[in-house]
Amino acid sequence: MLHLIGRIILIPIAFILAFFASAAVFMVLGYEYIAEATAISTDDPEALIEGWWNLAGEARTMAAYLTGTTILPAVLLVIVGEAASIRSSIYYVVGAGLALAAMPFLYDLSSTSDISDTARDVLPMFATAGFAGGFVYWLIAGRLA
Repeated sequence: MLHLIGRIILIPIAFILAFFASAAVFMVLGYEYIAEATAISTDDPEALIEGWWNLAGEARTMAAYLTGTTILPAVLLVIVGEAASIRSSIYYVVGAGLALAAMPFLYDLSSTSDISDTARDVLPMFATAGFAGGFVYWLIAGRLA
């Protein structure tokens, strides 16, 4: 009984820490977009303003990707892993990477706008962030399933 109570406490804590690890990796990898958008010559103020405006548009698109729908596949992955007592690091790392890599495509299906170019650009960022989150979850709770 004590083990069950410990798991009930450990799993949400591990999930939250894995989420923060994924978000940190995603933000670090997203820095490339910020650097690219702001690397405009300051000789032309209109180009600089346009670059910042494009960056704001990209940030809005990234915010749409990072809505609560990105958590659902990860929660399902954790539920299946815990119910089946899967202790493999490969399950959590690859599963989380695939779950997050699917998000841009799922967003494209639900969106009326055509952002498939952006989806292809952010796919490696999402997969890498998912791999990191899956590894953190496995380190904290998954290896003890």
